Parts: sequence; structure tokens; C-alpha cells
Amino acid sequence: MTLTKKLNVTKLHINSEVKCRFATTEINSRVENVSEKAEEAEFVANLPEGSFITYFEMEINGKVIVGDVKEKQQAKANYDAAKSRGETAGHIAQAPRETNTFNISVNIAPYNSAGFKLVYQELLQRVRGAYKHQINVHPGQVVDDLQVNVTINESSPISIIHVPTFAAKLRDKSNKELLLLKEASDVRIEKVSDTEMTIKWHPSAANQTQYLTNDALDGQLIVLYDVDRNDDQVLVVNGHFIHFLAPKNLDIGSKNIVFALDISGSMGDGKLEQTKTAMRSILNQLRETDQFSILCFDTQLEVWKKKPLPAKKENISEAIGFIDAQHPRGGTDIDLAVQEGIKWLKGNHSEQLLASILVLLTDGGHNSGQCSSHQITSRILQARRDGGQNIKVYGLGFGNDADFNLLKEMSSKTGGFARKIYAASDAAIQLDSFYAEISSPLLADLDIKYLNPNVEVVSTVKNNAGDTLFEGSEFVIIGKMNQLSLNDGDEILEWHARSCHGPKVFKCCYRPWRPQPSSNKADIAKTAGGFIERSWAYLTVKNLLEKAKVNSEESAALKNQALKLALEIVRSIICLWIARSIICLGIVRITICFGIVRSIICFGIVRSIICPGSVWSTIYFGIVRSIICPGSVWRITYLGIVRSIICFWIVRSTI
Repeated sequence: MTLTKKLNVTKLHINSEVKCRFATTEINSRVENVSEKAEEAEFVANLPEGSFITYFEMEINGKVIVGDVKEKQQAKANYDAAKSRGETAGHIAQAPRETNTFNISVNIAPYNSAGFKLVYQELLQRVRGAYKHQINVHPGQVVDDLQVNVTINESSPISIIHVPTFAAKLRDKSNKELLLLKEASDVRIEKVSDTEMTIKWHPSAANQTQYLTNDALDGQLIVLYDVDRNDDQVLVVNGHFIHFLAPKNLDIGSKNIVFALDISGSMGDGKLEQTKTAMRSILNQLRETDQFSILCFDTQLEVWKKKPLPAKKENISEAIGFIDAQHPRGGTDIDLAVQEGIKWLKGNHSEQLLASILVLLTDGGHNSGQCSSHQITSRILQARRDGGQNIKVYGLGFGNDADFNLLKEMSSKTGGFARKIYAASDAAIQLDSFYAEISSPLLADLDIKYLNPNVEVVSTVKNNAGDTLFEGSEFVIIGKMNQLSLNDGDEILEWHARSCHGPKVFKCCYRPWRPQPSSNKADIAKTAGGFIERSWAYLTVKNLLEKAKVNSEESAALKNQALKLALEIVRSIICLWIARSIICLGIVRITICFGIVRSIICFGIVRSIICPGSVWSTIYFGIVRSIICPGSVWRITYLGIVRSIICFWIVRSTI
């Protein structure tokens, strides 16, 4: 948050609730302008990657104005116009570098103050044995009233809870590094029950000074936790079920891995040296039962060995020497690299190897070779046929110039994932942390069989497009059920997989969620049920939008599906326009974005715009009631499934 000297942040409260790994975080802040003229403040809201903004509002003189969602260029134009008139206005635009960063420009009238509320949601991912809940705190100055409160409520006992001392750049550290850091002395952790914890950080203004960096308060409070595993448990509440698979006591299997490293001319600004540093560490972490090889590419290939070899010390030493001898040159032929890597992996297939992995690292786009970039993915899928269907591609985009959309497409369609590697001094650490996530395969060829006829199979959604479970991670499956009457032990589903010792079957049954006697929740089943339903909606919309990004031909249809299924998931690529003059004649004009929808409700009319594009469709399945008169109350129900728990959908306007 960047402020002038005449603007003060007087309050910053961040409250977060985590239920069944689903986190809802609310940021409340207040800024005062003591100047004789309007002053501009720029807020920087750093949100966890993959989160969705669900609500934004501004409050002035006791009046609440809800964000009006517009196209980016239109929102910016409206903001500039209001600013020139000296009105209080705000605009949120996505920052160019990081997809999880938003800039909020705010113009505050003289001798006035503004209150802000931002709500976002995310499904926490288990990485390297722990869930990481990251709270970004960056007011840019000491705040008189600063509070961070986190409540964790799980269905199984919480086995690990760790909160490192607040600091800048904690987000850059891996879970393994964070668990080794000293526990924060000014954080109060309270155990409500075996399944519920509260974390409170309320530093005084004097205490905050020790955390300042360049006279600014900017850092992260990170909560790491894990739960006792109960892998046969399926939670079923209010017509939705959820299951988390992360079996204990499994041996780590061997893998077949090929590293395809970009050595084109653009890697010459220090990126290649950082890659070499990371590869020395990564290769020395390989297990002797692993098999590996390396190819370097520009417009041609530089090959170490034409097939993977056992990860013996002499082979690792020779491979490091091969990498160290490389120099940046030429263009970038991604197709040439992936085709060769897949050929090697197919030729070295073995049932004793749990994972076949192609890691592709590049800092640019495909600009050489026989085919265009949009043909690369189809050629990968064709190359994987006849014995290579188990090969997963993991794309690493080094720096801002990498074609990350291409990397995401080729990775997701093979069951892998893509990751951004930021061109910074810690790039080698980022690469090393990525490898740690895929270094230890436990189960392969994971498949689900539904045993209960009441499961709506078409509604089920996973958190992972792949079929390989790595150590420290988990698979999440969420779906709907037609029958709510279940008995303890009723079979719901079973997982089939291959371990290093042969086939495995994990049968999962309904287990009632029985709250601990010490829990202070009056109706835990009802509360949890809402969050299971929201988890399903969140994951469904997120997966559909990810598919839309990498399936250009089906993009419109996938976005339309996301539109119909969204509950209160809001797209992370929106702009919010707030202007005080929105309220007039007792009419409240509200615009809400459901991930890909811009819905304008005015005079009792619902119109939906599917962005991008110019298709208008009416999607109103609920009830819109409006009384156009002073003191009117608008009650809006979307898609027939948003219940009264979504209290902010009720807007009151009194003139």
C-alpha cells in the first residue's frame, strides 16, 4: 500500500476461517485523509495464487457502496473521470507481473476517510506434508489497530501447527524451510479442541517497528498445519461429499525423469547459471533407483545420453559436467526438445518405475523448428500414444517472456502442471523447491470407482488433473449425492492405484462428522456443509476456467459451464469500479462477477455478459424483487442456490 504523508491507515483487520481446507479471508481497513485536497492512495493487495475475490466494498460516511464490476479499460476511464472531479473513487487492476497481485487506486476526498472490505477464498493445497495458509500484511506503515485472526476447523485432529515469526519474503520459502524457522513469540495459538485452533497476531504500534523494511510494514504471517490421516473417511454434509487421499506408510517409488533445459541466447542474462546451480542440487537428490537423462536445446539438441541411466554417483557427476559446459546460443525449438524427451521415456518404460516425467525449462516462446506453437500440444499427445500415456510433462517458465500459456496447455493435457520461475536471485531455490514436489512418487495410475449409486458422478471434481500422488501432497475429490440418508460405514468410493509393491485399493466409507465436545460451534454440521458446497463450487469453476484457457475451441462452452455452476466465486481478472454517486432515487445498481460473468441488476432486469465475447444470455434462475422507492430493499437470489448465509447479497438503500 503506497500512501502520501497526509493519508494514514488507522485500521487493518484480517480475519480468516479455514474449514475442511477451504479458507475465506476478509480484509477490513480504514484510511484517513487529513489534507485540504483530495489525495490518492495506491493499495497493493497480494492474494495467494489461485484465490478468487468474492466481494469488495467501500464505506464513506456510514454509507456502503458495493463494487461495480466493469471491463478493465472502462473501469480505468471512469476512475480517472471521478478523480478529476475530486470525488472519492477506487479502481482495482491486475498487476502486470504477478497474477496474484492487485493494485487498488483510491482517491479520497479532503478531510474524509474510507473503509474497505475485500473477501477472497481459496482451497488450501497440501505440499510437502503441510497446508500453507498465507496472510499478506502490507499496509506500508505502522498501523494503530492491526489484527490478524485465523480459525482452523477440521474434521480430523490437527497434528501440526506452526507459525513462523512475521517477516518479509516468507512467501518465497518452501514449507520445509518454513517448518525450520523459529515459532513467532508474539502470536497466540489457542487449542479450542483437537480439531479446532485459533491463531491471533495483534502487534502494537511499537511492536510493529521491529518488522519494518525500509520504513514500511510489508510481509507475511504464514500458518502451517496438517491433520491426522483417516484415509477411509468420506464427509457427507448437506448433499455434498468430500474426500482427502494422502495414505500413510507408503514406500517411495522410483521414477524415470528427463530434464530438457533451454540454452537459447536469452538464457544468457544469468538464468543459465542459476539453472546450473539448481541442477547440481537436484541431480544429487536423485535416488539410486531413479533413472535420468538430460538434453539441452536451442534450435538444435545437445544430448548427454540418448536414454535414461541409473542415478549412480559416477553418472550424476558426468551429467553435472555436461550441464556446466553449456553456453547460451541460438533460438528456441520447444517441439524438438519435447519430442526427443518423450521418445527417450517411452523407450525406457518399466512397471517398476512409478513415474515417467519430462521437465521442460524455458525462458521464451517457441520461435524455431518445423511446427507452430499451437501444434506442439497435439504433437505431444500423438507422441505419447502406444506406450507413453503415463508420461507427464512439467513446464517451467523462467521469467516474464516465457510462453506460459503453452506450458500450461502441454502440462495439463498430460497430467502434469506448469510453474512460473521468477527471474530473481532465488531462482535456483525456486527450481529446487519445484523438484522437491515431484521427487517422491507414492502411487501411480490413480483411478476412482464409485460404489454408491447416489453419487452424481458427473458432478465430481478433483484438485489434480494427474494420476500420480507424490509424497507430501494429496488428492481431493468433491461431488454431490442424491441421497442424504446414510449409515456409518456405507461405501461411497474406492481408489485403485499402483504402488512400488503392486496394486493398491483404498475403500472409502461414510463417516459422520462428530464435533469434539469442547468445540464452541453450535451447529458444526450446518457450517461445515456450507463450506464443502463452496469447496465444490470453487474447484469446479477453477478447473473449468483452467480448461478454457488451454482449449481454445471449447473455451466458450467451458466458460458457459462455469457460469451455470458458479455460486459466489468471483473471477481474479476483474476490475472493480466504485463511485459515490452510484446511489440515486432509491435504486441500487449492483454488478457482480461470477468468475466469467458480468451481471447487471437494475430496475429488476438481469442481463449477463459472458466475457470475453459479445454473447448476451439470461441466466436468472432465482427471484429478483425490486421496489423502486425511498427505503427500498432489494433481495437477490442467484441460480436458485445462494442461501441466506450469503448475507452480503442483501443490499439496503435508504435515501
